[in-house]
Amino acid sequence: MKKPLWEKPNGSVTFILIGLVSVMIIFAFALSRRFSGHTQIFTLVDSTQVARNFLESYVGDVYRQVRILVNQNDSEVFKAFREPGKGDRQIKIKYEACELLKKLQDELKIDLDGEPTVSLASMTPMGYPSILVVPKESAGAEKYGDLTIRCTIKFNKHKYSLTVKHLFKVVMRLTPMLREFILFCDQFHLEQKSPFGSQDLVNILEMKNGMVPPARYPWVLDSFGSGDNKERNGRVFLGGDSRNIFLNLGGEARFNGSIFGDLWQISPKFFSVAKDEPDLQFKKEAIFPKGFGNEQVELRGLRIPLKKYRGHSAIMGIVGFCAEIDDKDDIGFFKNSSRDIDTFLKPDPSFKELSQFDRKSLANSSALRLRGLFKPALSSTPLPDDLQYSGPDREIFGNVFGRFFLLTFFSFGSMSGGGQELIYGSSAPPPYYDYSHTISISFADSAQHPYSEYMSRVVSGGADFSGTTIPANYFKINQEGGKQEGGKVLTYTDFHPKDNLALSKPFDTFAEEWFQIFPAGSTQAKKNVQARICKFFKNQSKFKESIGFPDRFWVDGVVYIDGPLDLKEGISTSDIRGGVVLVKGPITLGNISRGLSDISKTPMELLEKKIEGITQDKFLTFVSINGGLINLVGDKHLGVQLISLRPRLSAPTDQIKWTQSDQVWFAGGIAVSTPNLKQRVQDFKNVPLFLYAPHMSDEKPSLAAYIDSPLKGYAFYVE
Repeated sequence: MKKPLWEKPNGSVTFILIGLVSVMIIFAFALSRRFSGHTQIFTLVDSTQVARNFLESYVGDVYRQVRILVNQNDSEVFKAFREPGKGDRQIKIKYEACELLKKLQDELKIDLDGEPTVSLASMTPMGYPSILVVPKESAGAEKYGDLTIRCTIKFNKHKYSLTVKHLFKVVMRLTPMLREFILFCDQFHLEQKSPFGSQDLVNILEMKNGMVPPARYPWVLDSFGSGDNKERNGRVFLGGDSRNIFLNLGGEARFNGSIFGDLWQISPKFFSVAKDEPDLQFKKEAIFPKGFGNEQVELRGLRIPLKKYRGHSAIMGIVGFCAEIDDKDDIGFFKNSSRDIDTFLKPDPSFKELSQFDRKSLANSSALRLRGLFKPALSSTPLPDDLQYSGPDREIFGNVFGRFFLLTFFSFGSMSGGGQELIYGSSAPPPYYDYSHTISISFADSAQHPYSEYMSRVVSGGADFSGTTIPANYFKINQEGGKQEGGKVLTYTDFHPKDNLALSKPFDTFAEEWFQIFPAGSTQAKKNVQARICKFFKNQSKFKESIGFPDRFWVDGVVYIDGPLDLKEGISTSDIRGGVVLVKGPITLGNISRGLSDISKTPMELLEKKIEGITQDKFLTFVSINGGLINLVGDKHLGVQLISLRPRLSAPTDQIKWTQSDQVWFAGGIAVSTPNLKQRVQDFKNVPLFLYAPHMSDEKPSLAAYIDSPLKGYAFYVE
């Protein structure tokens, strides 16, 4: 037997090309035989060369069939590439030679010696950057190794065999960790360098009469159905990890009357003084009289009886940011009243910061609605006073706090109009006198709840503490659907997705570790997304040709385009095979409609069903690897994650924008360093709808297998 000759052909010459050339050569031989006879062939080319050429065609045909089957869910080849373990393994395939090969075999009198042998060898688990702590059950799911194909024939009294090797990779179709998020902003703090005044670029939407300005709508993260399954709703991160973010909760002109109002997020259980009254619920409450008549200032309120003083109550009203706070002449809460908001909050340092530069800022709510809108306000019938609505159960990571106003009035149940404002202060107000006799009233610590827990204040104000430690009585936006008393600040250590992935470092370190492209030969490149790249394209034209665009969109892995990507015509096909598209430059993207002719006219039930049916193997991710702009010239995007993260920015920048946004419908996830909300609210001409695609968070991530075209090894045997 001849010793095998192992070769490493130039990477630009693929084995398929070799096989096709071989087929052409052999076909020429066959034609020659017909005209000149068998003897003439072997005066031109010896049998060894004929056998070698045929084997190259044979192996090429096997290779072609394996590549077809490797990402077909129901095939044995598909399963073999995804089985756990490091050992070599043989793959059983039902090989059926193509018609051309069969004809050549008959013409040349060649016998196939057994079935082709296909095996996986040298399998090596892919590494991960230090931020990702991969559970044992998932380690090795992503891997690379050698696909070996061996074919043997009998020809002209000799046995010939050819063995080839190709590099293969098995990679996730979505980005680890980020796939769990509907919105991920690792430098969001740049949009709020101060929670007050002109440096606050987050709380910028005026609320008036329960509405926001026309054609300036908040970024709304909605949910499916009741939204009580946090895994189906997607997570949120607003960073950096060590920065505090303050979101002004939108107010309501009438109790439960505003779809944009945020006060429904606050549970009575948030207030420590209400925990003794488990059945207490917010309702429209007369907080205090406006004047000498019967007219009252009515707010979303709680009436808390004071057990120490029979007949006395603390009436607590909560107010969101809206124009009605500071308008005494027209629509304001305090119209015709001798009191106003300053009466209660003037000493509060947070109120001073909010009001000293521009009183209009008291009307400005957040440009983000992280837990959706108050949908019951859309009802055509009056809502019951005891309505309970918790919104979507969604994990919100980061030091994110909801800011609102608490106005408290101390009243006598037996005396009409008697009472006193509980103003902001470090101690109880001076003793006051009721209308019948002198009684000194104090809020002693011995009463379990000190005065500071009753007093009027800007809740989560931002200026009422020193240092970096946030007071415990700040309202955390992460409320777990309103079920948890007081909420909880979630950090990277609280990240527990269904696949058991964990983080060893803060969220805001992920982008630099995962998406950085290192120089050739760097050991770091073997652990991040760079090691997972299956195909490199010099330009977008080569990429589009490879994936079959526009008739289909087959990514099947992680690919890299060395330049910008323009898909302004959109992706209308439903023939999609998912993966991650890394782009060195900006991305322009039209609609991704997945076969739906007119999404805006699709009933919501059908649209939700469509989104729920988008599995990971059909999910697309587009990444501007250098943190460039993703320009959406369409406003309908189903089953996509858009990523543009750039470490160490100094100011907000446009990394995503909608240039056509009559009605934004988005299902998937967005990860940008800064959303630049000041510009985004101008993009949204109507209320946008952002939904998470539930299959993104599946416990077992979908894997794509890729087999490289260039030969890694080649051995031809003659017996």
